[in-house]
Amino acid sequence: MRSFVVLALAALALARGGDARAWAGTWTARTGANQQSITIVRRGSLVRISGTDVWYDRAFAARGLIPVGTFTATIATPAGDRITIEPPDMPGCIVHLRRAGAYLVVRDNDRCGGINVTFTGNYRRVRKGAAI
Repeated sequence: MRSFVVLALAALALARGGDARAWAGTWTARTGANQQSITIVRRGSLVRISGTDVWYDRAFAARGLIPVGTFTATIATPAGDRITIEPPDMPGCIVHLRRAGAYLVVRDNDRCGGINVTFTGNYRRVRKGAAI
């Protein structure tokens, strides 16, 4: 069973639907050699979501290769605890986000960057966001 399903079932509470403040902030995860972050910022009635993933491997780095993936998308304020985005700056990439208590559960379709780059993971908020 995928970890995001287990985590979602174990969560004590879901985010309040339609409350951009529940989404806003900087979220991080570390999955294997991947260092992931997603930042969600409120902009009036819109929400800007941006993500960065760096996959680090010594053998790749020795050859000057460090695969990185990034995306940015702006959407209307979420109406519930789930968001699916297709970032315009990353054609073919689909990212599913779900608020589950203190976690942001993310999975992608493995088309969101270079080799071994993925945004799939269980994120924790490290900094709350504010409106700009």
